[in-house]
Amino acid sequence: MILLASGLNFGKLSISAGSNGTLIRLASNDRLLAVLNGVEFSAIGPQDFSSVEL
Repeated sequence: MILLASGLNFGKLSISAGSNGTLIRLASNDRLLAVLNGVEFSAIGPQDFSSVEL
């Protein structure tokens, strides 16, 4: 499970394959948020994310 701060949701993310895993970026500005080493790009989906209030 990947937790997203309030205001973020799966639709605001860009998820792509990197050289060693999966890259998660903000779709609006391409800012890198996370690198999931060893995780296949195709294994990540909306069900893997949840929003939390900070």
